[in-house]
Amino acid sequence: AFARKSNWNAVLWLGELPKDIATTVGPWCCASAVGAKLKLLAKNFGRKKVNCSASFAAEQLATRQAASRRLTYKGVGRSSYAGSEHEVNSNHHAKMAAASLLLRNSRVRDVFYMDLDSYVRPEDVKKAASSASGMTQGSYDVVLNEAHSARHPTRPHPFWLAGGMRWYLRATPFSIKFVDGWLRHRCGFKDQYALWHTLLTLADVAYDGEIGRLPYNQAKYAALKPTEIPRKWMSRDLLVGEAAVRAKGAWPVHLEPE
Repeated sequence: AFARKSNWNAVLWLGELPKDIATTVGPWCCASAVGAKLKLLAKNFGRKKVNCSASFAAEQLATRQAASRRLTYKGVGRSSYAGSEHEVNSNHHAKMAAASLLLRNSRVRDVFYMDLDSYVRPEDVKKAASSASGMTQGSYDVVLNEAHSARHPTRPHPFWLAGGMRWYLRATPFSIKFVDGWLRHRCGFKDQYALWHTLLTLADVAYDGEIGRLPYNQAKYAALKPTEIPRKWMSRDLLVGEAAVRAKGAWPVHLEPE
């Protein structure tokens, strides 16, 4: 109903993540606080280690192969949404793989994504249509929603603190670079952890992977709760809003209010 009303083509991902994506992570994840938890989980499941040899070329091939056939899930009887002894990453990451494929299709001009479990009532369809319309009207390549709004309205919302529940990508080289980076930095259950790291690596700011020093639940509030989480590990650039980043040069990313 939403796609028909918005005159968009609806696309659904069927099946689980390709094995090469579900079972591997990259160096940043392996060295992060979440990576340490993944290693402990692997040990508890009887595996010797987490596979940190994620290959960008391999994951691109796995994504293309997944699009050409229906995948057969070979887990332990439960969805990789909850994880399993065979998988490191949840199927939250399927949306990045799907978007990467779509943006490489010459007939696709842009992609709007939303979590299906976020819009289950009639009024939610209207909300989604309004959100999509707003996201597509600007001149930005990437539009996401703000996550975890600040308690102090006078402070700028950190330019990287975005949610993954709905977003818009224009078919540009930057959007492809963004979504490929998001997938490449996958790190366990929550896809936002990799999202924040990706935005920080793409922006012209002082950043050397600090997000990875905190577990997910601490990282998401680090920029908003200075009294609860020490700031000494975080550079000043991680506390600025998108206007400050854009003042340094072109920044084709925008966060809409939550």
